[in-house]
Amino acid sequence: MTIPVAIRPYRPADRAVVRQIACDTADRGQPVESLYSDRELIADLVTRYYTDFEPESSWVAEIDGHVVGYLTAALDSHRHHRIMVRRVAPSAIARSILHGALGRRETWRMLAVLRHNLRRYARRRHASLDGFPAHLHINLLPGFRGQHVGERLMQTFLTRLEEHHVPGVQAAVRADNPAGCAFFARMGFQPVAEYEATLPSRGGVQDVLTLLYGRSCNPSRQPPPRSDGISDRTTDLGLLHTLRRYLTVGIGSATTDLGLYAILTHGAGFDPVIANLISRPCGGLFSFTVNKVWTFKRRELRGTSAQLFRFCVVWLAAYVLSESLVWLLSRQWHWGPLHAKIPAEIVTGIFSFLCLRFWTFRQ
Repeated sequence: MTIPVAIRPYRPADRAVVRQIACDTADRGQPVESLYSDRELIADLVTRYYTDFEPESSWVAEIDGHVVGYLTAALDSHRHHRIMVRRVAPSAIARSILHGALGRRETWRMLAVLRHNLRRYARRRHASLDGFPAHLHINLLPGFRGQHVGERLMQTFLTRLEEHHVPGVQAAVRADNPAGCAFFARMGFQPVAEYEATLPSRGGVQDVLTLLYGRSCNPSRQPPPRSDGISDRTTDLGLLHTLRRYLTVGIGSATTDLGLYAILTHGAGFDPVIANLISRPCGGLFSFTVNKVWTFKRRELRGTSAQLFRFCVVWLAAYVLSESLVWLLSRQWHWGPLHAKIPAEIVTGIFSFLCLRFWTFRQ
């Protein structure tokens, strides 16, 4: 018996149910809690780009007025990556931190997993995927799989790709998800690459093999030129390279601050408070100058005053954030002084880097 399913374009009113289905099916069709308990964070990372920045490339499957599945997609994966890095991920992570994520052990396990995957991604080599610039995600509630609902969603999407002359599309599937692999094979996709990733699991982490499936839609059509001229290195590895430079400058800034402070207090006999009033701005000036010229490569003089003002705002906001986190961890959660200071500085450093990269020294 065929289920009377309606495939229709995504609407803003579907946002909540799409996020719920995404979390209910995130781990090979199972709820996301086996990976991480913060549903809002996962929902933001998994669905927000598609619902908020490219909703025209999403569809839902509706039965008797109830949404039972969806397909979300990006026609340009490079654009998706840029917006995720610059807008979606920073706001999602900040919200999670404000809701106490740093107090949960699973968060630190997730950060370790993320760091491991970033290193692995930087070393990864696989076949060029330029012929598959689009990508998709498809999820159905458990009771509606095997009823050809996914096939209808996919056919609707493939028609859109042909209409927009997109040469191909890719999708990632875990190798330990045979039903997902079989579905994409039935829809004409073929494995084009593979990579290993580390994922959190109950009580630890696990390494999983992920397969990239690709399907050509308009073989004679070349991928459209990128509108902003940002290369793969800039969008993928460039951010890590910039982060390394930022950390190096941070060490130099701290050395300048502490070195000048020591000279003023021990060598010149300055009062510690006065010495700190001199040394700390000097360390900040070092940070501003070297980050501007070297880390973020904004060597032009034009706009320097505005950049300096934004730098001061970020510095002040980071100071307030650091003080607030130390107070929260030490006074409310009763962590030791060092245990409170270290995560506060990590969070403050990430916050400062993102603000400097995407606001103070933005292009």
